[in-house]
Amino acid sequence: MPLASFATGVSPLGHHSHSHNTLEAAIESLQAEGVTRTDLALTWLQSQLPPAAGIARVAVLITDGHPTNRQGRTLEDTMPLVERVRDFANAGITLFTVGLGDAANFNTDFLVQLGDRSRGGFLYADDPSHLEPQLPQHLSRCQSIGFEQVQLILTPLNQASVESFCRYRPDYLPLEETAPNELVLPPISTREPTDILIEVRVPP
Repeated sequence: MPLASFATGVSPLGHHSHSHNTLEAAIESLQAEGVTRTDLALTWLQSQLPPAAGIARVAVLITDGHPTNRQGRTLEDTMPLVERVRDFANAGITLFTVGLGDAANFNTDFLVQLGDRSRGGFLYADDPSHLEPQLPQHLSRCQSIGFEQVQLILTPLNQASVESFCRYRPDYLPLEETAPNELVLPPISTREPTDILIEVRVPP
């Protein structure tokens, strides 16, 4: 799997095996310095995962800092980056975000939004060793995909209206409409049930 660090720019670290020890050693070898160009990291991740039939494409963004601009100033408006990861989901890429270290040093809400919009999720670890077993479990789940791009079309009757929906199993994930009363579900695993919760407003 391709691995890179990012700060002022993105620095590829070559390809590493799926061994958790190898990844942990690579993460621990990094030094925090420079700025945090999360935008460049997202661009690099997407470039490394071109479309490929029958292959689960998963990106993992690990950060210990707030996203910044090229001058090193913290981004006040992170919504452009959040909106950008819709492209990940539309292209069939699942993005997981990881907040590493002291939670006061990174924007948890931003990382949660990134993970939600790209149909992945957010993980927290105060130390690289604590990514076990969370991260391998999530990666394993992505490798057991049975169906992708499943479209759910809702047809409310008798003046009922659909208010909202989410996935609540295997884990919670907010869902958004792709068109009125239509949504595309995240990849469905062959190993565990997928349940969708739909809120419907019914008139008296």
